[in-house]
Amino acid sequence: MFDWKNTAVFWLLILGQIAVGILLLYYPPRFATEFWYALAHALLVAGLLALTVDIYLKKRTLKEVANDVSKFLVGYSLPAEVRDSI
Repeated sequence: MFDWKNTAVFWLLILGQIAVGILLLYYPPRFATEFWYALAHALLVAGLLALTVDIYLKKRTLKEVANDVSKFLVGYSLPAEVRDSI
């Protein structure tokens, strides 16, 4: 079953991460060094990758695992001779 609460938390965290990256990029602290700019870029890149690639990879991984495991589950309780022919 689809869990809306976990999905909403995921989206909020990722969007918050991107927002913090944008804030650090356009409104750096007064004592800004290269570290803050690098952190801002890292947060932006990680957030954008999470929004695009993470969801695609999760769906694809779930589909591939389900297909691979189903081959072994079919006929699990059958005798070995019958399982081999399947």
